[in-house]
Amino acid sequence: MNRYERYLDDYRAEKANTGELLALTGEELAHSIARLAEADQAELTQAAVYCLEVALDHCRELCRGAMPDQAAASLIGLLFMLLHRKVNPESLPALYCRALTQVVFTSFAAAQKAQSEGDAYAREHWTAIVLQQVALAAATLRFLAPTEGVNPDQCAKILEIAEKDASVPTTWHSAPITPRSAIDILGDSTSRLLALGLLD
Repeated sequence: MNRYERYLDDYRAEKANTGELLALTGEELAHSIARLAEADQAELTQAAVYCLEVALDHCRELCRGAMPDQAAASLIGLLFMLLHRKVNPESLPALYCRALTQVVFTSFAAAQKAQSEGDAYAREHWTAIVLQQVALAAATLRFLAPTEGVNPDQCAKILEIAEKDASVPTTWHSAPITPRSAIDILGDSTSRLLALGLLD
């Protein structure tokens, strides 16, 4: 167990200051991304697993701090980077699906935040991100069908929305959306986040 994991255990036991944990998870995420960038093929999956685990912790703390837009941006940017590094989602199916489901719900929270702030421009982008991420998550959940490591209620909700909401896209560039659509869909979401100033 490393320093980060020990601190998280202590935090959960003692309920330490939220800002302190947010800073720690952010710092550890930056370190894990740097290690991922340097990982060779043999280390790639393990580095990706740790990166996603830290990112999910950091996402949770950002949401606790009323920053769902930054939380969703962090996860989307990381998933896009993992696919560019040729990480195979099938090598970490439950964690990958957990990250995709978290993207959906944090993006929805970000859209609600934009609406409450009267930011029509941000709300338009976040609404588009939510819909395309629902489509990607649903396709991936159907294909990978994780049986553990994910929230079954969240997964069921995503599949229900994808089935019943006509505004959720079923095609991307005239082809049916499948898990292999991920890099294109995440790329579009990343472009929207760049336009919103949430990624650089």
